[in-house]
Amino acid sequence: MQRKVIGFYWTLPAPWAGFSRINELDVEKAAGQSRTIKLQREIIRRWAQEHRKEIVHEQVYLEIAPDRGSDQVRPVLKNLIALATEQNAEILYIDFGKEIRWRSHHFLEGIVGSHIDSFMPIALRDHEAKDLENHFSSWRKSHEDWQQDKTTRNRVSWDFAKALRDQGISFPEVALQLNDAEVHSPTGKKWSGDNVRKFLKSFTNGLEF
Repeated sequence: MQRKVIGFYWTLPAPWAGFSRINELDVEKAAGQSRTIKLQREIIRRWAQEHRKEIVHEQVYLEIAPDRGSDQVRPVLKNLIALATEQNAEILYIDFGKEIRWRSHHFLEGIVGSHIDSFMPIALRDHEAKDLENHFSSWRKSHEDWQQDKTTRNRVSWDFAKALRDQGISFPEVALQLNDAEVHSPTGKKWSGDNVRKFLKSFTNGLEF
């Protein structure tokens, strides 16, 4: 019987909320950056303790897109599978689609299906499923609120950027000032000189308002 396990915790970015990076090398710091990671870590650590399993490694992964899983997870899981084979361990993870009917990671599930002996999905207790459901519902509500307020945010960004450009300030410097003032771009990502230029051009051409 395998006594060693590996915890795999993943999440999606939320650039609209300023969350587009995570510390994938330090699970404690990652758990402080992402509640999704924190909840997965707590559930898997609890399961390992109750089943007297030794966690030999924990892997955090942040997807590249805010709305779906991608094939970029493949090399991460390939390395985990190699480590699991070397350590005679199983990779523990939570199947959100099955456990709480949230979006599944199709690429992850495909890899799991091809390496079924290396993975073990963790069944959630009622309160654990409820915690995740509440967390994801709150996340979705925040995203919807942010989307509804997009026009106002874009107008504030345009007024700010246009005023700086009218002073002869370069696009890269405008981007720096927008970022320093925490004025978010339409996607929530950091401004760059190039996307400031495109943003102002689109508004001037009447594409956004």
